[in-house]
Amino acid sequence: MVTVTLIRHGVPVESGRMGPGEVIGEAGILTDSSVPAQFTAKTSCALYRIEKGYLRPCLEARHDINDAMKTLLDYRLHKVQELTREVPVVVQKKGFLQWLLKRTG
Repeated sequence: MVTVTLIRHGVPVESGRMGPGEVIGEAGILTDSSVPAQFTAKTSCALYRIEKGYLRPCLEARHDINDAMKTLLDYRLHKVQELTREVPVVVQKKGFLQWLLKRTG
């Protein structure tokens, strides 16, 4: 098992876990970019690196695999955005109307 950790407000947050058969690094293959995450093996495991030059012809020939990797990348990027998004703090308005409502209630 491998855990994926993102940084939120300067604090590490576990965003997911992966097991046998999972893919890491699809962003680098599909978009030549990376997602800022830390991967940590929690159990004994073996990782296999497939060079982009070897994988790209396969993805061009097999559109189903390419589409599956794009869907996975979209899901993971959406999750990263959700987990690292700044949530605005709602400020309680205190004014005449709130004072008036308290006095009549």
